[in-house]
Order: sequence, then structure tokens, then C-alpha cells
Amino acid sequence: MQPQGTALLNAAWVDQLTTDLNKIEACGELQGVVNAAMATLQAEVNAIETQIAALLPITTVPTNLAGVIAWITKFIGPQTQAYLNYIAQLAQLADSIARLTQAMEAAAGRLTHCSITVPSVSVAPGIGTPTTTVPLHG
Repeated sequence: MQPQGTALLNAAWVDQLTTDLNKIEACGELQGVVNAAMATLQAEVNAIETQIAALLPITTVPTNLAGVIAWITKFIGPQTQAYLNYIAQLAQLADSIARLTQAMEAAAGRLTHCSITVPSVSVAPGIGTPTTTVPLHG
């Protein structure tokens, strides 16, 4: 079992899909593969966003000493690492989406009279951004 937040996007899947895109010879087939791939990537983003949302309390630091001690005890460690891993996964997904979009458009470009629509994959605004920044003064 992997620690929470450590499962990364299967890079081999992205590489294989890029290779497969170059083998497609029909525009309709290409559009179907594009739609399925982008739906899979959106599902990945949605799953990661759900996990990040569950971990967002670690980004809110209390203002009093007792609260800070409780916060450190509760959140520093595995949950913080999971949060950071999920943020890294979103960055990896963004890179994969850009690479795949480029490969999809290149595949359409080599087919005669082929125009495809690449569905967008969206990330919730502000996801992964700390909800509160509280300076700790002694």
C-alpha cells in the first residue's frame, strides 16, 4: 500500500497514448481517443482536487500558541506530505495534458481534412492555495 497522496499519474500511459495517437488513421477514431483521454485526465484532476480539499485544513494556521501546538501535532507529517504530493501531481497532470494536446493536434494535422476538438481539462481556481496566512509573532 502506498502512503496517502503518493500515487502518481501513470507516465507510461501518457507515453503509450502519444505513440498510439501517431498510429491512428481516421479522424473519427482520433476524436474518440481524444475524448476518452481527456475524460480520463479530467477524472484524475477531480480525484486529486477532492483529496486536496480534504487536506486544506492543514493550510490554516491558528493564531494562538495552544492552537499552533495542536495544529503541528495533528497536521505535520503524513497529511502535509500527502497535500504536497497532490499539488505535485496536479503539476505533472498539467504537463501531461499539454504534451497530449500537442500530440493530438499533430495527429489531426497529419490526417487529410481532419479537424478535432480537444476537450479542456479544468482545475478548480485556487486549488492548492492556502486558505489563510497568519503571521506568528512571539
